[in-house]
Amino acid sequence: MFVTPFTDNVPGHAGEGLGLPVDARVRGSYEIDQNGVKLAGGNVFSLWQASLRPTPSALRFVLDISRSGSAYPLSTRNHTVWTWQYTPQRGATLPAGWICTASRFISPHTRNCSAQPLLSLNYNVARESLRGSVPAGPQAVTIDVTHFQPSTSTAKMTGAHVRVSFDNGTTWQVAAVTRHGPGRFLATFTAPRTARFVALMVTTADGGGSAVQEILWRAYSITP
Repeated sequence: MFVTPFTDNVPGHAGEGLGLPVDARVRGSYEIDQNGVKLAGGNVFSLWQASLRPTPSALRFVLDISRSGSAYPLSTRNHTVWTWQYTPQRGATLPAGWICTASRFISPHTRNCSAQPLLSLNYNVARESLRGSVPAGPQAVTIDVTHFQPSTSTAKMTGAHVRVSFDNGTTWQVAAVTRHGPGRFLATFTAPRTARFVALMVTTADGGGSAVQEILWRAYSITP
């Protein structure tokens, strides 16, 4: 597995990942399960890999990560759980332009692998400033759900559930969610003037057995 935390949503950008400046502190762990049995896990700075049993099964990948530092008041903690149905594909080959290794700087490069149908979430917060803040009151967050590239899954998204917290995850409230197209959902709620930050909890799934739950602490801030 190779997931880049603390990235941005600009096409082609990998982001900082775990390579943060010296004034930031990063902690985290990962776990890989097959049919409910833990196969691997450990510190995020180790290589995230596991040897799977070559039979159709349910896979689960959990990533917990946090960062602190004066330059990082937002996105301080992230908990993401991916689940999907695994089917061995002998002789699978990735499309041209894709490689199996975690980085284009790692050799040897090969295309002899299959992309798994994990789900990816992209957030768009209405009225958000360049400093990551939104005025108190009505809130609107658009969430786009897609499969990781270059997965060939055509399974449609079945829905999304969104909860929000204004006390750093101590309590959660259900947000109203409406569908705005294939894989696109709009979450609406009201942020009180007493709130400083908004935490988001999003759960979504497709019709093919893939699902993801992501919790973002301090996703963005609130101005009175």
